[in-house]
Amino acid sequence: MAPHTRPMHNGTLALIIGCLMLLASIHAGAEELGYRTHIVEPGDTLYGLAKQYTGTKDAWREIQLRNEVKNPRRLKPGSELLIPLPSASVTVIYIEGDVQVLDSAAGITSLEIGQKIQEETKVSVGKNSYLSLEFADGSVVRVMSDSTVRLAEVREQSKTATRKLELERGTLDVSVTPRKHPQKRKYKPNSFEVITPGAVAAVRGTRFNIAVSPEQKTTSGVTEGTVGIGSNKSNSRKKNQSLAVEAGFGIPVYADGKVGAIRALLPAPQLEQLESTQNADFVTLKWPETSNAKAYRIQVAKNTNPEHVLRNLESTEPRIRLAGLADGPYTLSVRPIDPDDVVGFEARQVLHIKTSPAYPLFIQPGKGGKSGPNAFFECTPVSGADGYHIQISSERDFRTLIVDADNLKACGYTARQLPSGRYYWRVAAKSSVADGALNEGPFSLPTEFEIDDAITEEEIHIHPTLYWEDQPGIRYLVQISKDEKFSQVVKEFEASENNVKTDDFEPGIYFLRLRARDESGMIGNSTLPRQFEIKSRADEASDGSSVERTWFDKTK
Repeated sequence: MAPHTRPMHNGTLALIIGCLMLLASIHAGAEELGYRTHIVEPGDTLYGLAKQYTGTKDAWREIQLRNEVKNPRRLKPGSELLIPLPSASVTVIYIEGDVQVLDSAAGITSLEIGQKIQEETKVSVGKNSYLSLEFADGSVVRVMSDSTVRLAEVREQSKTATRKLELERGTLDVSVTPRKHPQKRKYKPNSFEVITPGAVAAVRGTRFNIAVSPEQKTTSGVTEGTVGIGSNKSNSRKKNQSLAVEAGFGIPVYADGKVGAIRALLPAPQLEQLESTQNADFVTLKWPETSNAKAYRIQVAKNTNPEHVLRNLESTEPRIRLAGLADGPYTLSVRPIDPDDVVGFEARQVLHIKTSPAYPLFIQPGKGGKSGPNAFFECTPVSGADGYHIQISSERDFRTLIVDADNLKACGYTARQLPSGRYYWRVAAKSSVADGALNEGPFSLPTEFEIDDAITEEEIHIHPTLYWEDQPGIRYLVQISKDEKFSQVVKEFEASENNVKTDDFEPGIYFLRLRARDESGMIGNSTLPRQFEIKSRADEASDGSSVERTWFDKTK
């Protein structure tokens, strides 16, 4: 018996045909990835196009097969040919922040470390972001913040290599590996060009930077080897003519194509004299000013690998404030920028960040307050802290210590028989680490107080205020909660001064955390919670304080 079949409805047939057509179109689109389109012009041949686009005539047969061309020497003007891109040979070795692929003939839409990319890839690197690319011979291109660059040509042949990058805006820092010339073989030196809207930089093996300003001015500074710099403007009389810029020198090329004078690079900043202020809010770094520098280019790299850049920015002052860096080692890199935007020599310094546990806040003596010769120093406990370290000195820089009370179990200390005079005190918290040792965080900035031996303990009035010292221009978002996880926030405000008044709180235990914001709008991380206690009226101390006092200042 013949098998029974059902007639296929028109709708089902149309659906199948549509799916097949969709699959065919997807397949055709996929086949075009890895190719560029060329519009044939009179005189074109497959041999010439293969040499032009791939660097070797040997690729003509692949072009012929892909486009079904009968005669490689007779091409129809106006027709389209798909030309294969060279194999991907550029490796993403580091990426940080906002890095986007704007265009790619290979169809990639994002980048990740270890990924291979090829020519015709265009990327944008956003503010405070960074991208590092490595070529087959070890040459490295570092793409800085606010930059857009296109890999216009990347050809890796057996006897030579050709690389052309188009920098539309921003800055590149380039290390080009020189070509080695084995004996008894004919080798051409590698070609490496960076093309900007106003200039062309051509090198063989060197270390240099090149930048395009918003006004379309190109600048370049050379720290190793030699770079040929010339105008890229068609109206320039010196187009296709380049000046050799040696190591230690730089040059500007202005927006109109005029090539400026070669000048010596500014010297590297003296980072060995770096001043570092570190706390849970910000890390502030300051170094001696470089003469004639209008700004500084700054990078902070993870650990000691200068390629793993986490911060990439500029400052008009010889200082910088950073937020959000975890504890650990970093590499700081600083370069001065001269009045014509030419970047100078680089200085590097290993930097050790230590911001946790956060320092306690001061309770007593009050800010700028007075105390008797047996003075009690009290501060807020810090969540996760297992000890505290209090120091007292008559000098703000603490070169000479009068009191060095370490490994305190509670955040308080009684200093006895202090002579009358002005003093400073500071405090740090400690937390346990895996081996049982105590890990000490940064000290608070010191606060000043006065000892007057005529004052008795009964005369001391404790103001119900928590306070801290910090650099000018810092404001704080203050959160106060009844629990350590801050799910029961009872008060939240921005402090105009570095203190928190506690006289309007109901009795109980509270947790406080701060989040700093500087005058530029930079916001730090929320600190670890500090703890304080408000006693009931019936339990207030005889001096009227509503802040719980520790066993240190109670009668013993």
